[in-house]
Amino acid sequence: MTAKKEEPLNIVVALSHDADPYSTLRDALAATDVPADTYRLVRSLGKKDFEDKIGDVDVAIVWHFAPELLRKAKRLKWVHFAMAGMDDALHPALVESPVLVTSSVGVHARPVAEHAFAMILAFARGLVLAFANQHERRWARRSVVYSIHELRDTTLGVVGLGHIGRAVASLGKAFGMHVVGVSRHGAPVNDVDEVFTPDGLPKLLSRADFVVLCVPLTAETRGIIGVDEFRLMKETAYLINVGRGPLVREDMLLEALRHRWIAGAGLDVFEKEPLLPDHPLYNLDNVIISPHVAGVTPYYWERMAKLFVDNFQKFLAGEELPAKVDKERGY
Repeated sequence: MTAKKEEPLNIVVALSHDADPYSTLRDALAATDVPADTYRLVRSLGKKDFEDKIGDVDVAIVWHFAPELLRKAKRLKWVHFAMAGMDDALHPALVESPVLVTSSVGVHARPVAEHAFAMILAFARGLVLAFANQHERRWARRSVVYSIHELRDTTLGVVGLGHIGRAVASLGKAFGMHVVGVSRHGAPVNDVDEVFTPDGLPKLLSRADFVVLCVPLTAETRGIIGVDEFRLMKETAYLINVGRGPLVREDMLLEALRHRWIAGAGLDVFEKEPLLPDHPLYNLDNVIISPHVAGVTPYYWERMAKLFVDNFQKFLAGEELPAKVDKERGY
């Protein structure tokens, strides 16, 4: 008797975007040695179409996955999120289910690190003041000259040493900075001179000239930078937040910037987004604001597709998935 052939896995791509992530994923899968008859890649044509298909889906590639869909998703084995940070995507229903969850961890590392350093360099080279003078058509060379300093031999504090934090640390070493970091385990990390566990955060804050926040948003990290932490920082130090807005108590950040407890802040993320036009942060001359674009790169879908394919091959082989999310920790 002939053995019954395994039914192909239904993979549904439910990603609305100006680019075409479906085609990128299709080509990335086709370029592997995974037999084409082991999977069926399908494009979702919107929310209603995804809901109609979910009963036959084995693997879903999504931005969000609504809790109510789990009741209909009888075959669902794995959800891959196209973003790295889980935030509210990891809802209780998904946490309690047996469904595997992966994220696009690491895809943003290079662009976010470069964005953080764009902000650091803008402060270090007096460009924040130079840009303000430019808009007012003022030469004002002397004021810019006195705001300039070098990065070499300054201290870079990196809070969170995952993919992004390690990329930030690598750039710091390239600029000749002394790099200190905080991670959950406190284990040694390449390009980081000193690594502390979370209880060493005060030590990092008191020593760093630039503090870069790279940790995911969890119950433990929400509001980790507040009034006490700002008071620990040097008056000449800068805070760079490329993680998540709620890592920082925004009301305390405003106080720290207005009263010059710290020299300035580079912010790509905020407690509430978009940042409304009347927000007081816009009025401060020691702040750089960007509209949550640190992770943007023209190579995003290419990298995300490669990450998914690598995990898919391990999924078929019954191996641990490198991008698997720890549902309890939230990342």
